[in-house]
Amino acid sequence: MIPVFTKWVLENPEELVPVFSYDILFLFVNSTFILLAKSAVNKKKLHDLYEKHHEENDNEKSILNLIIMAFIVLVLVVIAILKYLKLQ
Repeated sequence: MIPVFTKWVLENPEELVPVFSYDILFLFVNSTFILLAKSAVNKKKLHDLYEKHHEENDNEKSILNLIIMAFIVLVLVVIAILKYLKLQ
């Protein structure tokens, strides 16, 4: 159903009815998925999966964040140097 409503929104970008219909459908589908997921997995199991995932990924995330920050700083330094050289 979502592709049909998406097509309807794209064909009628000026009208509000397709947009609201799409939003209502999206909220319905999303809430149905959440209810199904909650009923399929009990809370204890979900909590255990959450804890396991975060324990495994904490070290990887911190290293990745450092690499990304270093890259951003490097790009900003290169831009600053190039602007400084152009001014002189």
